[in-house]
Amino acid sequence: MSSQTARILIADDEPVVARFIENALKLDGWSCETVASASEAYSRVCQTPFDVVISDVAMPDMTGLDLLDKIVAIRPESRVVLITGMGSSDLAKQAIRRGAFEYIEKPFEIEQLRRTVSEAIRDRRHDSGPDEPGWHFLKESASPPLLINRDPLTGLINHRCFHEELVKIRSRCRRRNHPVSVLLIDVDDFTNINTKYGHAFGDFALRELARRLRTACREEDIVSRYSGQQFAVAMIETDIRQAATLARRLRLLMTGNTIPYAEEDVQMAVCVGIAECDPGFIESESNLLQRATQALTQAKKQGGSVIICWDEMERMGPDGPLPDEDGIERMAEQFEQLNQQLRKSYIESTEAFIAAVEAKDPYTKRHSLTVATYAAALARTLQLDRVVVETIETAAILHDIGKIGIPDRILTKTERLTDEEFALIRQHPVMAVRILRRVSFLRAELPMILYHHEWWDGSGYPEGLSGEAIPFGARILHVADSIEAMLAERSYKGSYTLERVIEELQAGAGSQFDPQIVRAAVRWLQEDASQVLVTAEA
Repeated sequence: MSSQTARILIADDEPVVARFIENALKLDGWSCETVASASEAYSRVCQTPFDVVISDVAMPDMTGLDLLDKIVAIRPESRVVLITGMGSSDLAKQAIRRGAFEYIEKPFEIEQLRRTVSEAIRDRRHDSGPDEPGWHFLKESASPPLLINRDPLTGLINHRCFHEELVKIRSRCRRRNHPVSVLLIDVDDFTNINTKYGHAFGDFALRELARRLRTACREEDIVSRYSGQQFAVAMIETDIRQAATLARRLRLLMTGNTIPYAEEDVQMAVCVGIAECDPGFIESESNLLQRATQALTQAKKQGGSVIICWDEMERMGPDGPLPDEDGIERMAEQFEQLNQQLRKSYIESTEAFIAAVEAKDPYTKRHSLTVATYAAALARTLQLDRVVVETIETAAILHDIGKIGIPDRILTKTERLTDEEFALIRQHPVMAVRILRRVSFLRAELPMILYHHEWWDGSGYPEGLSGEAIPFGARILHVADSIEAMLAERSYKGSYTLERVIEELQAGAGSQFDPQIVRAAVRWLQEDASQVLVTAEA
């Protein structure tokens, strides 16, 4: 590879999309390669270092986010650009937190993608060493090189850069009188781990722990490889009690899962020391870090994944009693369960309203719950992440709530609808969003609900979106809704056989439905035919 040519890997299970991106990027002189799945992409990344990896988020074998995690662990120098039709601010933040260079929602302008890739390549080359392709960019660039700010093993900022960032956030918080806390995290018994498993595994373990740490931290947190097996996190607008809660989550996410080595799963543990800025911000950054270091030293003396806050250590003395960490963790878990219960209660209450609407017409009884069952099954068939499956299922339960705004005489009308009545019916997705938009934990579901009647060819409603511009979850919901409509008995038709449902889906692939989802639906209908029919008759 010449010093002017970057290697780009494109992962998309839609060949037309992959070729479109490849042809556009080749115009810029980049060397491009395409694969049809995330697992193929991971295999290629293991074999060859790519400057940029472009991946769709929703793929059948592994999600783009899972692929991102794997690339960050083994090729932290590569830049990953994720593309998705499932627009969500939460998903975007998650992608960036987990190490993505950029997150692009469909539909996108190809010029936007070309600019993003060019920026990713420049950023990659700023981060490269003197023996790597692209080093000449460092000498020619007017921007300060990023190389001196990054730890080459983990991709996190280094010790010096962490100090600089800490100065900045302390200055900002001082003006606003906001707290700042620092966590120092040390991997227990790391020397013995290196001795037992080798330095190559030790390096891999540090990269993996760094990835988990990045995933667990908030977007605004400053995360660093502080030294050797130590990491540091600066948390803005966070007091020491809040930092301790976050530290327990970090500890669980960093070491709650083993790290595979040959045929053995290696369990690792971390100790954490925490200190908060003094109220007047009088002390220096070095003094703050010194207090966090003292807390970490005390935690390491205790051993076994201990978390120590400096103020507790000061009050209790070096040999004093420690707080009941397990009790605190149990309480935190109970609050998390409470939050889930509140969400569940909201959904159940909403289901009651939906049941009231559907009860007006005996032919639509349990329609939404049946669609939810089908949509979740389709999402699992497509091997989507568990959280995405739950989001799609919730959207399906709520997708027709906007029909509350449709007069009963129109909903239950057996004669042909007038143009005006049908136009009102077509507004029910918009009405649904008006009802649900103030519920903060339904943000990811709203685009699916709004666009579940859009057609692949652009002839649907309410906005006439087409192809990849339709959120992926909405495309799944549209197929599930259509399957339920075909299998159910209506006032104007009988129930279709499974064979006819499959024929109708295949006939509509590429016009009404996303062909990828139709393939998954046909496979599901054929493999779980008895369960589908039982659900339809319930």
